[in-house]
Formats: sequence, structure tokens, C-alpha cells
Amino acid sequence: MAMVMYDWIYGISQIAAVVLSCIAGLIALYIFKDARKQELLGAWKPMCAALALFAVEELLGLFRTFDVYGTAAFSWVPAGMVRFLTTAATHILPFFILMLLIAALIKQINIKRGWVA
Repeated sequence: MAMVMYDWIYGISQIAAVVLSCIAGLIALYIFKDARKQELLGAWKPMCAALALFAVEELLGLFRTFDVYGTAAFSWVPAGMVRFLTTAATHILPFFILMLLIAALIKQINIKRGWVA
């Protein structure tokens, strides 16, 4: 099936999103080191973990968009694992990202109140 202009634009935007989210994930890992040293930056720890998981989610979404799971390179992967990866990209990872964001918000509220722990 021939690709139309929409498919090209959608694919390019997916690649750009993956590249930018990987850069954001690397920045998050760098910031995580500083957040461990200062207790007022404690809310950054779960936020950085959420950002790194978001980069993984974008990568799995790119694989699903370009149907990388159906190619010969992934023919050795069992079908159940492919279903798990697509489910993880759409349901499991966003759940953990949301939980980490809520934890970061609660921690920041407690820091603002003066309950630094």
C-alpha cells in the first residue's frame, strides 16, 4: 500500500517526538543527580522518572506506528510479547507516569508547606 502525504507527515512528527523525548529523558537523568543532593528538589526525583518513562513510551509508540513489531527483525519475538509491548505503550506506562506525576505534586506541596523529609 502506497504511503500518502499524511503518512509521511505523521511519521516525521513521530520521529521528531521520539528524538525530543529522548533528549528530555537524558536531561532528566542529569537533573536526577542534582535532585538527590538537595532536599528542596525532592519532587524532581519522581518527575525525572516520569520523564524517562515518557521517553520509553514515545519510543514504543514509534515502533507501533511504523509497524516495527511486524517486520522480519522482530520475527523471533513471540506474539504474546508483541501484544504486551503494544499494551505497555498504551496503558501500563501512562499509568506509572501518572502515578509518578501525582507523587511529585504531593511531594512538592509538602515541601512548600515546610514538611521537608
